Amino acid sequence: FFRNTMSSLHTLVVLLLFITQPIVCRLSKLGFSAPFNAVDGFNGARTITDWSVNGDAQVLQNFVRLTPDRQTKRGSIWSNNVLEMDQFSAIFKFRMSGQAKVLFGEGLALWFSQGPFESGPLHGYLDTFTGFGVIFNNFRNEEGGKGHQDVQVVVNDGTKTAEEMMSGPIVGCDASMRYHEERADFSVFNATRISLSYKDGSLTVGMDAHNKNDWVECVTTHMQLPGGWLYNAKVGVTASTGALADNHDVLSLKIFPFAEDIQTAGIEDVSTPDQGTLEHLVQHLEHQLAAVQDSLSSNIKRLQEQESKSQERIVKLEGALSSKLEHSMESRIKSLESLNLKNLRDQEEQAEDRISKLEVTLNSQVHSQLERRLTDLRVAVDRATSEKTELRIAELEKLLEDSVEARLFRLEELLKTQIEEHVDHVEGSSQSYRLPLLGLAIIVGITVVWMYFKFRTLKQKCKL
Repeated sequence: FFRNTMSSLHTLVVLLLFITQPIVCRLSKLGFSAPFNAVDGFNGARTITDWSVNGDAQVLQNFVRLTPDRQTKRGSIWSNNVLEMDQFSAIFKFRMSGQAKVLFGEGLALWFSQGPFESGPLHGYLDTFTGFGVIFNNFRNEEGGKGHQDVQVVVNDGTKTAEEMMSGPIVGCDASMRYHEERADFSVFNATRISLSYKDGSLTVGMDAHNKNDWVECVTTHMQLPGGWLYNAKVGVTASTGALADNHDVLSLKIFPFAEDIQTAGIEDVSTPDQGTLEHLVQHLEHQLAAVQDSLSSNIKRLQEQESKSQERIVKLEGALSSKLEHSMESRIKSLESLNLKNLRDQEEQAEDRISKLEVTLNSQVHSQLERRLTDLRVAVDRATSEKTELRIAELEKLLEDSVEARLFRLEELLKTQIEEHVDHVEGSSQSYRLPLLGLAIIVGITVVWMYFKFRTLKQKCKL
C-alpha cells in the first residue's frame, strides 16, 4: 500500500510540474527526432525532412549513425533552412559508443554556421567557417603540450584556420560520455544530452552526460562574431574517425526560439522501456543490425578492394608475363632468325657451290659435246666441202684442160697455119726472113710451155 501511495504521489508531482511549466515553442523544421520514417524517393534510403545526409552517414528508424566503428570515416547531416533569429536555445541528444576498451575516438561536433556544408579537417567540416561549433572528443591527445577538454567550443569569424583556433586557450569542460558496448549494462537507450543557450553573443553550454536529467553547466563564453550572423546561419552535425574509431549516433535535436526556453526544455521523461518489451527489443535489434550491416559492408568493401588489388596484381602479372613472353619470344625469334639466316646462308653457299659445280660440269659436258659436235660438223662439212670442192675442181680442171687444150690446139693450128703461110711467103719471097720466123716460133713455144706449168700450179692450189 505504501509503495502504491508513493508511486501515485510521484505521478501527481510530475503532472503538476508539467502543468505549471510555461509553454515552450519548438521549431520542428530546424530539428529532428526519431522515428525517422521519411524515405528518399531517388535511392529509397531513409532520410530526414529538411536535412541533407552526407558522406558515410546513415539514417535508421531510431537514430542517425554518422560514422560506424570503422577507421577513416566521415559523415554529416546539415539543415536546409536557416535559423532566421537572433537568439535560440537547443537540446542535442547523441551517443558515442564502441567495442574498443582503450583506444577509441575520434569525435563529433554540433555546428551553427553560415553557408552550406563543406567537407574539411574539423571532424569533417570546413575550418574557415563563420559561427561556432561544440566539439565532443573523447580521445585525449595532449602531445606537444596542448591541453584537452572532452567538450570544446570553437569560434571563427571566417578568417581563422583550424590550427589558429586550436592554438589559443581551450574553452570547454570534461565529461564522461562514451559507452563501451561490450559492458553488460550497455543499452541502446544510453545517451548524452547537451543544452545550448545563445543570446547577444553569449553562449552557455550545459551537460547531462548520461541522460538522467542531471544537468551541470559546462561553460559560458562570450563570442565576437559579425552582427546578424545567426539570422543566416544553419545547423549541422558532423563526425569523423581516423586511426581510431567509434560509433557516433545522433538521436535528436530540438531548437527553441528563445534563450530562456532552455530552463524548462531540458526537463523531460528520461525513463527507458523495460527489457523484454517490444520497443526495447526493436531498438536493440536495430542497433545490432546496424553493426552487422556495417560489418558486412566493411567486409564487402574489403573484399572488393582485395578483388580490385587482386585484379590489379593479375593485370600486372599478365603484363609482366606478357612482357616476359614477348621478350622471350623476341629472343627466340631473333635466335631462330639468326639460326635460319645462318642456315640459309650455309644452304645458299652450298647451293652456290653445287650450282658452280653443276655449271662447271655442264660447261664441261656442253663444251665437250659442242667440241665433239663441232668436230663432227667440221668433219662432215670438210668432208662435204672436200667432196664438192674436188668434184668442182675436177669439173673445173676438166673444163680448163679442155678449154686450154682447145685454145692451145687452135693456137697451134693458127700458128702452124700462119707459120706455114708465112714460110711459104718467105720462101717465095726471100730467104732473109727465115731467122726471125724461127725466133718467133721459139718464143711461142716457150709461152705455151709457161702457160702449161702455170695451169698445173693453179690446179694444185685449188686442190689444197
